[in-house]
Amino acid sequence: MNLSDYISDMGRRAELARAVDASPDYLWQLGVGHQGRKPSIALAKRIQDATGGLVTVVELLPELREAIEAAGYVRRTARRAA
Repeated sequence: MNLSDYISDMGRRAELARAVDASPDYLWQLGVGHQGRKPSIALAKRIQDATGGLVTVVELLPELREAIEAAGYVRRTARRAA
């Protein structure tokens, strides 16, 4: 699932923002790629953890896919979002 879809509900966006210590507006900017914005690796990891893997680091930073796979990263099964 992409971040834009995940945060399309304002309540869910606010909840995720609190969980990852970012503003709801910044999450929206990341979700739509406003002015080429991308999260830091640390924020991408917090988003992945807070969404139970529904939004992954690789989805947020696709340019890191090869490095993540080379490092032996295996995506765990995502938990369903509430």
